[in-house]
Amino acid sequence: DDHCHEYSFKTDKWKWATKNFHADYNGDKKFVKEGYANWGGPKSSACVSPAPYTNAELASVAGPGSTGGTITVGGRSFSIFKLNPTTGELTMVWDSGSIMETMQVDGLKALCSGCDGSTGKNSEGKSCKDYCPFNSDDSPPKMDDRSDAKGPEPECVTTGVMSDGTRLAFVGMERTGGVLTYDISDPTKPVYQDYFNVRNWMTDKVDTDPSDSDLGDFMLNDGPESMAFVSAAESPIGKELLVVATPLAGRITTYIIEAGTKRTDDGSCKDAATCPYLPKSKGGL
Repeated sequence: DDHCHEYSFKTDKWKWATKNFHADYNGDKKFVKEGYANWGGPKSSACVSPAPYTNAELASVAGPGSTGGTITVGGRSFSIFKLNPTTGELTMVWDSGSIMETMQVDGLKALCSGCDGSTGKNSEGKSCKDYCPFNSDDSPPKMDDRSDAKGPEPECVTTGVMSDGTRLAFVGMERTGGVLTYDISDPTKPVYQDYFNVRNWMTDKVDTDPSDSDLGDFMLNDGPESMAFVSAAESPIGKELLVVATPLAGRITTYIIEAGTKRTDDGSCKDAATCPYLPKSKGGL
């Protein structure tokens, strides 16, 4: 159709879409400027950029995104809806709110501590811009890099039932990395369980330009894109598992799901020397 599409195609040169919005790619879909979209708006051969962002429903229009017109594409939370089997209508019964961003600050501790002040320095005296990974897509960090474009960007979700009947929801964060876990046994009152991010922020390479090889060797599980829950009955070790695919890192990781004490951080590493996930041959613990 003639609608604009955000990120219609991505080549190895991701900035192509940013620099060439309003242009065709092989005569197919239109591009708009990165961070904006025109989903659900009126058909037009000249795509609007930037398209308006709003969290309020607009008048119903024909086309992608109907009913409701142009609304924010993506978000920083996950929601649970109740389906009316008679009418087919959905009613939201719960939303996770701001936790996907607040938990980053709680989990990153010293790297971002103090970065809500006016000094531009964290508690270690380092530049917040270069050392705090809050809403950062990259390693080494770029603080607020994604704050204007979906933040941590929840990308994938799956659910699973534990042996004791507890139903858990797992949400993968594409940009910042990590998996958020909630007990959704009562869908109207989910309970936060954990946020775990097997990622190396590579602050030891802030003053260098990491090579592709460095990123492959040191960045770890960046960008969950797909997950699968494995029940204890189907597990080869008799325990519930979560299998997570992180294509940017070229990894598939299997996690054991078990009860434990509350985590004091988000599990991520500030550099190789403090990283238990890296072998000693790579400078890890």
